[in-house]
Amino acid sequence: MTDDEIIHRIREQDAPGELPPPAPPEVVAELEAAVGHAMPPLLKRDPSRSRGRGVRSLG
Repeated sequence: MTDDEIIHRIREQDAPGELPPPAPPEVVAELEAAVGHAMPPLLKRDPSRSRGRGVRSLG
């Protein structure tokens, strides 16, 4: 399954307002520093370009 297919499946099952908005790049960098490694490319995709879900802000 490709990254685009995974994103498509997630979008099919996402009810509007159910998921939080994507995290900004600085939050992703902070998470990566905390866990000690980079997030997979699929999670870091720019949702404005890919319609992906990416890493989410936890509030």
